[in-house]
Amino acid sequence: MVVGRRTVEATPELGAELDGFLAQIPVEARRDPRQLLREALARQTGPLDYRKALDQVLKQQPGAAQAAAELLAAGMDQVDEELRFQHALSLSHHLDEAASATLLARLDGPPSPARPLAVLALRGSRDPQVDARLAQLYVEDAQPEARVQAAFVLAE
Repeated sequence: MVVGRRTVEATPELGAELDGFLAQIPVEARRDPRQLLREALARQTGPLDYRKALDQVLKQQPGAAQAAAELLAAGMDQVDEELRFQHALSLSHHLDEAASATLLARLDGPPSPARPLAVLALRGSRDPQVDARLAQLYVEDAQPEARVQAAFVLAE
């Protein structure tokens, strides 16, 4: 094994010392957006504090955007409107392809409070299908809130 400029023989003792050193380094457990939301609801965390915590999770954890998109697509019915809005806004800054696909699929569902927020979250997508779907939504959708949100996102 090469350490700096020297070659060091890998021995069981060296391995044990490295393992001991690495065991002392604190590692934060991965946090699922669903767990974060449950904690926020239990503590009655304010919307901006929730958004800040969610931003951290979405920045640091692979796959968190997909989990957050699934949560939003499911409706988050038990959550007040301000938290849902902050969730969508935070998600819009961290979208990946899988999360965009989940939100696009949600747009095909029936009118609900989650649909306009899915549109808001899609404002961060780089998927070319998103603009086409939002234009269609703006012209044809039966839910006025979704149409207004589509107009806002398309105008940005």
